[in-house]
Amino acid sequence: MKIDDATLDRIAELARLDYSDPAARKAILNFMERVLGFVEKLNEGDTTGVEPLTS
Repeated sequence: MKIDDATLDRIAELARLDYSDPAARKAILNFMERVLGFVEKLNEGDTTGVEPLTS
């Protein structure tokens, strides 16, 4: 999943983070896209019939 500049700016604003440095901005964008890619991969699993855990 791609994160656009507006989304990164909003996340930074909500988290009170400063990504004005271009290198830091590029690094955090790459990291966030990798995390979202991992979550998308987890969503591909078939969980039909699996009961939720309570702990």
